[in-house]
Amino acid sequence: STPTPSALALKHFKYRKKLPVSANSSEHLAKMANQIVMNISETSPEAKIASAANHIDKFWSPLMKKQIAEYIAEGGEILSPEATAALEKLPA
Repeated sequence: STPTPSALALKHFKYRKKLPVSANSSEHLAKMANQIVMNISETSPEAKIASAANHIDKFWSPLMKKQIAEYIAEGGEILSPEATAALEKLPA
């Protein structure tokens, strides 16, 4: 029998939880932050940054926030200036 989509998603989620934190996952988070900023329709740069910061604070886990903060401290090479500004607004 073919597993249901939810069963496949659960299996994938369990597997992902065991993955170690790596440079690749930091870069993935950076790409996600860039996409969040790009997809926000606010008109002013300040509003876009504030909205992105709010979204990330609301939906990212503490581990994701810690990992992206470490990535920024190491240079945050692929982050856009707007994504960096949004991430720097997150509570410590």
